Amino acid sequence: MASETQLPKHWRSKMHYQVLFLVTTIVVCIVLIKRWLLSPLSKYPGPFLASISRLWYTYINWRGTQHEVLQRLHVKYGDIIRVAPNEVCVHA
Repeated sequence: MASETQLPKHWRSKMHYQVLFLVTTIVVCIVLIKRWLLSPLSKYPGPFLASISRLWYTYINWRGTQHEVLQRLHVKYGDIIRVAPNEVCVHA
């Protein structure tokens, strides 16, 4: 088995990027699984994207359709819906 010092220089630099990519991918997956499954709010229904990111909610706010989308989600999921990884919306 060749050690890193015996590998050509361009292979060694590529290996650093591959390791960095692998570590980043693993960290992102862990964070997403934690937000999706292990969050105390995971028991509340809502769109899948709401369980991992707030970007979709920011987008509907930017479009100005937040009230319409939330109304449709309340009809579909019920009185309490998850709208972000750490936020729920309650229909009174």
